Amino acid sequence: MCPTQAIVAPYRLDARRCIAYLTIEHAGPIPEELRPAIGNSGDPALAADAERSLEDEAPLVRGAAVWALSRLAPARLHELAAQRGKAEPDASVRAEWAAALAGERGR
Repeated sequence: MCPTQAIVAPYRLDARRCIAYLTIEHAGPIPEELRPAIGNSGDPALAADAERSLEDEAPLVRGAAVWALSRLAPARLHELAAQRGKAEPDASVRAEWAAALAGERGR
């Protein structure tokens, strides 16, 4: 069974939902509705790793880290918001901060 529901019928695949496509080919963030189904254990012990990724040079990684923290350690995300969220130079990552702080994340 495919966690992202990419297998839509026997011998039929929706490549836009395929994990291989989303993590290798797709240039941009993984659609929010698919994020919980791929590479997300929900283990709060991984929050420190996500927090370290807020420093990554790639905006895509920083945005994913914000999303991950919103699920793994929402209280910590709120603590970091004042110092990190508004200072973020990339608009797409600022949007991740805003969405996470607004509680728009599916849990």
